[in-house]
Amino acid sequence: MIVNRIYEWAKCQPEKTAVIWNHVSVSYLSFANAILATIEFFQQQNLPTGRAAIVLVDDLQDAWLIIMALRALGLNTISVTSIPAANALKIRDVACIVITQTEAAARPGLVRTAASDAKIVVVPQLHRADLPTTLVTAPVDSGPWSGSPFGGHILYTSGTTGAYKKIMMSGEHEDQRNSARARLYSSNSNTIGHFIDFGLWTGIGFKGPPAIWHVGGCVVLNQSDDRFENFFLDGITVAHLNPPMLKDLLQTRGPLAHPIDGFELFVGGGFLPIDLAEQSVQKLTDRSTLYYSATELIPSPLWSAFRTKDDLHWLMPTTERLIQIIDENGQECATDQEGELRFQLSDIDCTHYLDDEEASARIFRDGFFYPGDMAVRRQDGRIRVLGRFADVVILRGLKTAVAPIEQAIQRDLNVEEVCVFSGLNKQGYEEVVVAIQSNQEIEKSKLEVVARKFLPSERVRFTIHREFPRTETGMRKIKRALLKKLLFEDTDRQADLMIET
Repeated sequence: MIVNRIYEWAKCQPEKTAVIWNHVSVSYLSFANAILATIEFFQQQNLPTGRAAIVLVDDLQDAWLIIMALRALGLNTISVTSIPAANALKIRDVACIVITQTEAAARPGLVRTAASDAKIVVVPQLHRADLPTTLVTAPVDSGPWSGSPFGGHILYTSGTTGAYKKIMMSGEHEDQRNSARARLYSSNSNTIGHFIDFGLWTGIGFKGPPAIWHVGGCVVLNQSDDRFENFFLDGITVAHLNPPMLKDLLQTRGPLAHPIDGFELFVGGGFLPIDLAEQSVQKLTDRSTLYYSATELIPSPLWSAFRTKDDLHWLMPTTERLIQIIDENGQECATDQEGELRFQLSDIDCTHYLDDEEASARIFRDGFFYPGDMAVRRQDGRIRVLGRFADVVILRGLKTAVAPIEQAIQRDLNVEEVCVFSGLNKQGYEEVVVAIQSNQEIEKSKLEVVARKFLPSERVRFTIHREFPRTETGMRKIKRALLKKLLFEDTDRQADLMIET
């Protein structure tokens, strides 16, 4: 398990840096001793194994220590940002709610709103100067927690609908998950991986760091305001970003920035616009890889090293799992035929959602995971994801996938994000609505060109937004269902432009 691995690395490379948090380095020796000290503290709390522990800790370094210690004692952990968020998740069989002394002092009354009779555990501030200068003897294989299995960890995402999906990452497959991710990303003891401020409720935030610790590398976490201004201060070799984060990083780099030697970039969590991809080559690295993934899957199934615009859309399937595109009868589609994407499940993937039998039965079927995306496979085997299965537009009576249209409009207008919908407005007219997220005004003539070029429909309505509604967790995905509801229920917006084609 990950606690064992960190301890073993502390024995053979004690002075090697394990964590850099807000530019402060922590050796494997200190990291292992801090984990063991946290385990010792929780042992004194007499917490029952097999139950849930809600960790209400924003500080990522503290959160990792607490979560690994609780899991070593056989509890199932979940990281939350607030008690209302915990209540909304409806976690069952909660043994305790954990907060640090520092954060409890900074946010008095934080846990009073908890709709639970769970024990409140306040973890005292761990002063690294008080830690032993030699490795503490750890009964990892024979200690009081050895009789209990390593605890699991619950990830959650609200997706684009607002309904939470809770995903249990069991402790049973911890080593296999970490080994698979380390192999896929070519991580080793020389890796210095930047995971920004991804929370431990997200897939990348929870899965990424342990895979690097598994092979003795270094994890960089930064929750400070300068996380993009001083992004390369810690000598990182690899980073994982989503498109909005990449945009922020590129803006802070400035027009005269140049690529960083030996740096590799992985981008996931949404479609990458061509301008960001090209800027990343000019200012960051020519070793940029895009990937399609899901919190439910380990590891990511679709990849593409960015070289040309074609690579932004057509991804290469991994050889580690069966990936199919099927028609409405469940039969595999022919080349160039659009259908529903599905992935064969492995032993280390998620196979169901907690407390949601209906969603589990719909998403996990016949040994496959159905993410709800449309896709098409071309002759060379590469796959293009066309968008959500439910996100189609009706153009002159024909159902059409929205993702290629949205990407084309985004590229032509050079705007941040685009969402395209079709439906009946309040007056009962069928129309296509193009929602654009942009801080700039857009000339009417450009919108007219886009409408005629990409949207064969009699009525096209454009709306300009400073910010789309987004989920509050994970990758901050656009709430498409809410956005569509707002667009078709409120047709009197001053910023709307109707174009007849």
